[in-house]
Formats: sequence, structure tokens, C-alpha cells
Amino acid sequence: MTDPILEDPHTRDLAEAKRLLENARWKRFAVLGDSHAAGVREQRDGYPDRSWYDWVSASLSAVQPGFTSRNFGKKGVLTREVRAKQLAPALEFAPDLAVVLCGGNDILRGSLDGVEAEFDRMLEPLLANGCTVVTMGLFDITKSSRVPAEYRAAITDQLAPLYTLIESVAARHNTVHVDFGVHPASAEENVYASDNMHLSTRGHAVVAATVVRALSDLI
Repeated sequence: MTDPILEDPHTRDLAEAKRLLENARWKRFAVLGDSHAAGVREQRDGYPDRSWYDWVSASLSAVQPGFTSRNFGKKGVLTREVRAKQLAPALEFAPDLAVVLCGGNDILRGSLDGVEAEFDRMLEPLLANGCTVVTMGLFDITKSSRVPAEYRAAITDQLAPLYTLIESVAARHNTVHVDFGVHPASAEENVYASDNMHLSTRGHAVVAATVVRALSDLI
């Protein structure tokens, strides 16, 4: 019986995670953000019911004795709410590795006003404490068949400013930035959940494998 994780070119790094992260130094991993951070997902056959956070935590735990992690992500929150409600407990946790993943709900509410400043206010104290910070751009669903051609331009017009904003923040703060907007899996229908807003368990596995590879490049 084949293992989709091994057969899938976008997830097979998960099978190699222990080797890739063998000399990883991180012991305390925190995630701040919205539903994408929290791990909302939909099951796909062959892909375990794990979020990207579960995969990354398990991979780091396998190589780092005493590893611990916390996910502060919450569905439906705006970037300002992530900063207001999650940053303080995250700093108290004292992570040496953190992911900040949000902004999608700000698009849905119709405005990115103030979002860049909120990212700055979160990243600065995390980095000042010596934390490695990972930022992410969302998958671009307009590249998939899930979006009819006549709607793609309008959705792209919504997504593009967020991509630019997060890329600017990432460059300014020198974060580990993973841009899923240009990931080839963006065009593959089964990375998305049926609500076309969240990811499937395959999508989460793709995110995890990509993050594992990005972290391995720092070792």
C-alpha cells in the first residue's frame, strides 16, 4: 500500500524531517494567528488528520529533547486581535521559534488598514528576544480550478495587497518567509477545503513540509 505523504512531491520532506532537522536548535515553538494558524482543516483520504502545526511540532520534538509548543491561533480573528490577545501570552511562553500567520480575515472584512503596523508590533518584540520568526503568504486559490475564470481577477485584486504587505514586513524584519502564493500546489484543487477558504489535510501537509524544508536551510 502506497503512502501519499511519500508519493506526493510536495509532502515527502515530512518523511525526511528527522534527518532535515537533525541539528535543529529550537526548543520552544509558538504560533500566533487566525484559523490558518489554528489548524482548521478538512480530511483528505491518505493524509493524516494533522494540521501543519501538528506536523512541525512532531518533527521538532523528534530531534529536540524537552521540546514544547503552544498554538495561540484562533478562528475568525483580525490581525489587530492577534496582536492584542495573543502576543502577550506568546511572549510569556518565551519561544525561540514562532510563526505569525494572519491577515486573511482583514481582507474578508474589507480593509488592510493598520495591518502592516500590527505585524510590526508583533514581530519586533519576538525578534528582540532572539526568536526565529516565520511568516507566510496564503495559497493563491485563483490558480486552481475551484475559482471560475470570471471571478479570478477580483479575488487576485484582494489577495495581491496582502501578499505585498507581508513580503514587505518579512523583508524589513528579515523573517523566514514562505510564499505559498507562488507554490505549485496552489493550482491543485485538493489542497483546499470545500469552503474554499481553509485547507485540506493535504494542504496542511504541504505547508508543514515546506516549513520543515525552510527551517532546515537555517541549520
